[in-house]
Amino acid sequence: MIAAVVTAIIVAVFVKYSSDRLDGPSSSLLDNYHDSEDEQFARLIGQPAPDFQGELAINGKPIKLSDLRGKVVLVDFWAVWCDPCIKAFPHLREWRKKYGGEGLEIVGLTEPTPKTHLEQFAADHNLEHLLMTMSGPAYSRTNQAYGVQGIPQVVLVDRQGVVRMVRVGLTKKKTQAIEAGIKKLLADKA
Repeated sequence: MIAAVVTAIIVAVFVKYSSDRLDGPSSSLLDNYHDSEDEQFARLIGQPAPDFQGELAINGKPIKLSDLRGKVVLVDFWAVWCDPCIKAFPHLREWRKKYGGEGLEIVGLTEPTPKTHLEQFAADHNLEHLLMTMSGPAYSRTNQAYGVQGIPQVVLVDRQGVVRMVRVGLTKKKTQAIEAGIKKLLADKA
């Protein structure tokens, strides 16, 4: 009986403060926790973005991140099984349409996934930005280099290849911060 009550309380707290609902109830507890992301990712912010090389690509050819110098790059760490990642896709589509002509490139980086599965997934979700995978060991090294512990994780890289923002999860506040970061980096033509 006590175990059932404790479990119910834990589930209720999780549902109330879950950050995977963009337009759901305010989750100030998690938002305050995630406001510390700049501190959490301080070793990355202001540093050259760790380079990586895609091995398989949809909507383009496999590239190295460094090939995109001169552009503002949004690197989206995601997975086909991740519901919050899927809920972020409308924003990625919107930003690609709105800012792609100004120099924004979006690169979705996901775990090793068969090409046919990734192609079908991209078609089903109307994803037109570059989606890449790499071998398991390379993917693990890249995740470690970027401190990925949860997805979706967005990394904004400026035109010089320097990390300027890292955000994990999906909330309205984070989505607004990412778009503001995109605008700011695009305005800097240097």
